[in-house]
Amino acid sequence: MSAHSDDDDDDHSQDDQDYDTDQQVVEDPNNQQQNAFVTDDADVELSNQQQTGEYEEIEPIEAQPPNEIDADEQERQQSGTPAFRTLEDLFKEGTLTGTQMALLKSKYMELQNALTLSRQAEGRLRQEEHTYLAQIEKQKRILEEGESFPDKITTEVQQRRKDLLKYSNDLACTNERLFDLEYKIKALEEDKRALEKEKARIPNQHDIDEKVKNLRKECDELKRQIAQKKSEITDQNLLLGDKRKKYTTTTKQFDELTHSIENLEAEYLQSKLKPAELLKQTDSLSLQR
Repeated sequence: MSAHSDDDDDDHSQDDQDYDTDQQVVEDPNNQQQNAFVTDDADVELSNQQQTGEYEEIEPIEAQPPNEIDADEQERQQSGTPAFRTLEDLFKEGTLTGTQMALLKSKYMELQNALTLSRQAEGRLRQEEHTYLAQIEKQKRILEEGESFPDKITTEVQQRRKDLLKYSNDLACTNERLFDLEYKIKALEEDKRALEKEKARIPNQHDIDEKVKNLRKECDELKRQIAQKKSEITDQNLLLGDKRKKYTTTTKQFDELTHSIENLEAEYLQSKLKPAELLKQTDSLSLQR
């Protein structure tokens, strides 16, 4: 607010100086109008040269592009802001990841830069507004003074002064358009950099096609391996069926052999008992005799 008030004071003081100068210019044409029939061309030309000098005092406004902002320096300056502290607290709590925190910080700094550039542009436009208003008022007074001259005093110098006024207006309009174009170019460059960053995150079409091609090859290889495994499983199932049949046959043979062994053992025990029975019969027969 203080800077703006100082600019207003400077504009008012400049307007007062311009008004005093214009008053002096107004007094000279009035004196010339009263003595229009007794003055010579040299006096009229001197007055016109004084008025022409007023246009030379108007300094053209040069358009300046916005100031460049260092991202690292701005991040150091913004590190103590409540927004950054909140993001860091959320990161420490685990609510945000490091990538999300960095992305939000980047967006915050971009918005802060845009706000700063907008404020700077607004300040420059306000200064230009005061300058242009002062020039317009001054030019209006000069035109009114020129129209108050008699028709006989309209000379080539006055015509050139009008041309100079027209060219000055055209130059001011051109400078204003130049500043607007430079500001638009700066904004478009920022948009271009943002789009380039977004484009860098998007994979290249050639890389995508290459990855798809590799994935298809891997899928075909997996399908081939799956078919081979299925064939091997089928063969293993057939072998397993044959082994089960052999196992069943072997189990039956084993049971038969076990049964035969049991029968033979029973016969063997009976054959071992027969000699003892025969001896008993023999002894009993001997006793009977």
